[in-house]
Amino acid sequence: MAATGTRNDPLPTFCFKVELALAMGDRAEMFFKSVGGLRFETEMIPVREGGANDTIFNLPGAVKWAPIVLKRGFSGDAALVAWYQQWLAGSRKRLPTGRIIQLDTALQPRWVWTFYRGWPTKWEIGELDASKSEVVIESMEISIDGLIGRAATDADRQADRQQRRAAAAKPAMVSPPAVAPASPASAPVAAAGQGAGGMPSAPTVPGASEVPSAASMPSMPSVPSVPSVPSVPSVPSVPGVQSVPSSPSEALADAPLGQPPGTPSGWPT
Repeated sequence: MAATGTRNDPLPTFCFKVELALAMGDRAEMFFKSVGGLRFETEMIPVREGGANDTIFNLPGAVKWAPIVLKRGFSGDAALVAWYQQWLAGSRKRLPTGRIIQLDTALQPRWVWTFYRGWPTKWEIGELDASKSEVVIESMEISIDGLIGRAATDADRQADRQQRRAAAAKPAMVSPPAVAPASPASAPVAAAGQGAGGMPSAPTVPGASEVPSAASMPSMPSVPSVPSVPSVPSVPSVPGVQSVPSSPSEALADAPLGQPPGTPSGWPT
């Protein structure tokens, strides 16, 4: 039966952090989009030996260290460009050491790359283009004189935990609440008196006119009355014409026996 051991999964490319001492004091954590240039190579010097025509002897030469390339989104932080400008101004300040720490998926240090005697050789900011919706990328190349990689130790993990505790203990920057400017209508007024039931009455705003009472309100003009319609005169009766009955029952009551209602008198039946 095979012995069980610790499983070593490949480390992800997106879990890392960089420690640089750009200012006076200890190294400070800085986060970047990508880190490149973690490579070195030894120069090969070919040597021909007299009489040996079947081969060329390759001798080791000097070791070449690739520059470290750091890229991040430009947020207005001038730490990198200020360091380069100080270098151009004559300070010639080198970084004694710098570290690139690879983390696992639990954000624990697994591998540490340490470079020595770094100085800036190139600073660049991405192209500004109004037709794109991308983030502006700031990049810097750092020339180094050595690079050593090693596995992270318990001391590295302990130091990482202490840095996390120190970062969590820092008080958060809380901006003071915004105070709206006072308008002329909300200027301080005199203390209000006591109203009915001990409740304070509403304060009087300077410059505001008092609401008039109902008694002092001007009365509305009266609406003129509509003239009455004159009565219609009655129609005079015509001699010899019998008046029309107002209802059928009245006509039946006034009609002679055997004569249809509404028949003029004197007509033959």
